Amino acid sequence: MSDNSMFSVSTSLDGQLSLPAGFQFAGVHAGIKRSRKDVGLIRCTSPAGASAAGVFTRNLVRAACVDRCASLLPAAGVRAVLVNSGNANAMTGAAGVAANVAMAEAAAGPLEAPVSAILTCSTGVIGVPLDPKKFVGAMPLLGTNLGEDPRGFATAILTTDTMTKVAHGTLALTGSGAQSQTVRIFGVAKGSGMIHPNMATTLGFVCTDAAIAPELLHELLREAIEPTFNAITVDGDTSTNDTVLALASGEAGVVINPDDQPARAAFAAALLAVLRSLADQVARDGE
Repeated sequence: MSDNSMFSVSTSLDGQLSLPAGFQFAGVHAGIKRSRKDVGLIRCTSPAGASAAGVFTRNLVRAACVDRCASLLPAAGVRAVLVNSGNANAMTGAAGVAANVAMAEAAAGPLEAPVSAILTCSTGVIGVPLDPKKFVGAMPLLGTNLGEDPRGFATAILTTDTMTKVAHGTLALTGSGAQSQTVRIFGVAKGSGMIHPNMATTLGFVCTDAAIAPELLHELLREAIEPTFNAITVDGDTSTNDTVLALASGEAGVVINPDDQPARAAFAAALLAVLRSLADQVARDGE
């Protein structure tokens, strides 16, 4: 497959959107915050689930969700990412570890998925116990709100941010038969304070409908994170919960193989462009 692409990034969610196939999004208020949306869900609707990879904070103190996600990834068959804002569930000891597992369990049942196929992320106040019952109560409403519109999710993950942060684009690849194939990439992030190299208080999520093996996705994500999220500083502080996850549903039917250098390079450049846009938006929103 040869590259015949001109990839441009949009940061708007207005008008007709062309987002990756195989994903649904939702965001609701579950009572972690006083009034604003505070729980978001990304669901992969592909029957096989998504290939997934992640990069995480290098802070010596890490939240339970970071340790759990790092132990699970890279992996195939991921069904969902459940995220809360308003409470980092960090420095909360064994109770925090149990709450994080219960958070994954709350989504696994309604989504009919293994607990290990549910990734979790938290962001917010450090050192405060997280009540996992909030997620049990939120799941019915999240299920009702699941859809292709990512606005609710983009809002639900915010803390001190003043705006949502998204970036998306369409990548055209030409196969050996000169037939154009389309891959879509969508990214969403939060972060505005405690931003320093190694990502600090930042969450980022990238979804694509390309088919990519978890190990290759992990390799490309690690390469793209260094000149983007790991290259921004706002106030020199680092955090306990930093996470950027990449999910590939495979629904476009376009396989990115490591041996196909033109397609690999084109996808890597598109992933880099999405992450660079998100990192720029985090920096501009810095406190």
